[in-house]
Amino acid sequence: MEEYMKEVYERLTAAAASAKSAHHRIDNMEQLVQSINTIAVEIRAMREDVNEIYERLSELEDRPRRRFDMILDKVIVSLAGVLLGILFGSSAL
Repeated sequence: MEEYMKEVYERLTAAAASAKSAHHRIDNMEQLVQSINTIAVEIRAMREDVNEIYERLSELEDRPRRRFDMILDKVIVSLAGVLLGILFGSSAL
């Protein structure tokens, strides 16, 4: 009977040690999950920042093009005005 009790005690001790080890691994996994969640939140914030920077950069890149288009429109309107002036000015003579 004593041998049986010793075997039960050893098994119980091994099971307790295994459970303790499993609890430590679970605690480590919970910490890992929290870290991953923190990283995910930071990545979302960085993605929003990058999108905002992209929009601002696109606006800055478009400014010279819009300015050039505006100048080109004014040149075309001015040339058309000059041509119409010449056309109507010479026909009045």
